[in-house]
Amino acid sequence: MENMAQYRCYFLDPTGGSSVTETVECFGDREAVDIARTMLRHRPHHYGIELWKGSRRLHHEVRIPVPAFIIRSLQKTG
Repeated sequence: MENMAQYRCYFLDPTGGSSVTETVECFGDREAVDIARTMLRHRPHHYGIELWKGSRRLHHEVRIPVPAFIIRSLQKTG
């Protein structure tokens, strides 16, 4: 039976610094990335994530900021 591994997921602020850290326990790297990306989708106030396994950065992802006028336009038409 395979053991679960621990990963650290850092949620990034607008400057690229870490504002929040959470521990993720999974059976593999791909599952950890998927969970971290799901957590980011549920936290629109964060700008990105870094996922680490020990001293190895496994995944880095940042959002491209969407200008406010586009959001307002989508809200009016949607």
